[in-house]
Amino acid sequence: MTLKELQYIVTIAEEKSISRASARLYVSQPYLSQCLMRIERQHDMPLFRRTQHGLVLTFAGEQYVETARKIVKLYNDFETGLCEISNMRKGRLTIGTTIHLGSMVFSTILPIFRELYPNIELRLEEGPSQKIEEYIIASKVDIGLLHCPLKDSAISYIPIRENNFVAVLHKDSHLEEFFYKKEESPYPFIDPKHFSGEKFVLAYPYQRVRQIADQILAAAGIQPLSCLNTSSVQTAMCLSAVGLGVSFMPENYISLFNCPVEPQFCRMEEEFGAKWTMAVAYDSKDMLSGPAKEFIRIMKENM
Repeated sequence: MTLKELQYIVTIAEEKSISRASARLYVSQPYLSQCLMRIERQHDMPLFRRTQHGLVLTFAGEQYVETARKIVKLYNDFETGLCEISNMRKGRLTIGTTIHLGSMVFSTILPIFRELYPNIELRLEEGPSQKIEEYIIASKVDIGLLHCPLKDSAISYIPIRENNFVAVLHKDSHLEEFFYKKEESPYPFIDPKHFSGEKFVLAYPYQRVRQIADQILAAAGIQPLSCLNTSSVQTAMCLSAVGLGVSFMPENYISLFNCPVEPQFCRMEEEFGAKWTMAVAYDSKDMLSGPAKEFIRIMKENM
C-alpha cells in the first residue's frame, strides 16, 4: 500500500466515478481501474459498490478512506515540516480562490512568488466562496483567497485589505437628484435609503457579494420586494445599466468588466457597511507552511 494508492482511493470516493477521479488525478481511466482492482484483491474485499448514482463506499471502503485521509494528512504535515527545514527549496502550495478574486490577485502575486521560489509547485483551485471554504476544511487547499465574513467558524483568516462596494444604476436614473459629490471621489455618493421601492438585480443568497448587498439594504431599512437574481457580477452590472434594477458590486471589479451601456456607479457612506475584506483563509487546526507564509507576506506587501 503506497501513499499514491491511498490518494487514488480517496479521490475515487470523493468523485464517485473512475472517469472523474482519473481526470482529477491526471492518470488514465484504465490505469486507475486496475489500481482499484489490485487493491481490492490485496485486501480480498470490495471497497465500492456500483450503483446508478455512481460508486458508493462499502463498510470496508469507509474504514479504508477514513484511515487513508488521516495518513495522507499526516504525510502532508510531515512534508510541510520538511519544506520549512529545507528553506523553501522544494514544496507545493495549493491555493483556492473565487474566479474574480483570482483574476485580480494572481497576475500580480504569482510572478513575484515564482521568481523568488521557482521550485515550489503551485496549484490553483477555483470555485464559489462556499466551495473554497469546504476545500479548506477538507485540506484540499492549503490556503484560500476569500472575502469576509466567512461562513465556517473553524476557518481562520489574515486580512489583506478592504474594498468598497458601489451601487450600480442606469446612467440617466431618476435617482440622480439624490447624488452628492465628495472631494477626490471619482463617483458621486448616494444614500441607499433612496433605493426604497426600487427594483434590484442581486446575486444568490449563498454568494458573498449578495451577503454584502443584504447588509447594505438592511442598514438602509429596505427589504427588496422585486429583484432579478444572477450569479454573475458582470450580468448584474449590465442589467442595472439598462435600467432593470439597482445592483451592488465591489468597486475594484469595475475594471474587470465591459458593458454595452455605460452604468452609473455611486459610492455609499461607511455607516451602511458597503465594503468587504479580502483575506487569506486557512484551517485553524493546520500549521501554515513556509510557502503559504511567504505567499501571505508577498500579498501584504503588494496588494
